[in-house]
Amino acid sequence: MTFDVIAETISNKTFRFKCPFCYSKYKKDGTPYKRSKRIYHTHGSNGELYNRVEHRMAHCYGNKEYTTDFNIHITDNTKRI
Repeated sequence: MTFDVIAETISNKTFRFKCPFCYSKYKKDGTPYKRSKRIYHTHGSNGELYNRVEHRMAHCYGNKEYTTDFNIHITDNTKRI
């Protein structure tokens, strides 16, 4: 299954987005703590900063049920750094 996300930042080398599935800290039973935060995944970029959609494999290693792909949208709202 493929999920659509919007990149929050992009540079000449990488772009990153907040994962809708991964948290910063989990309990022993695999559920996230109440105050844990969503984590960011970083992927390599092609050096261009224009708007586009990039397809990448998920980095959701701690969440085996979400082994999926992402369509990462680089939009006008994506911060260029």
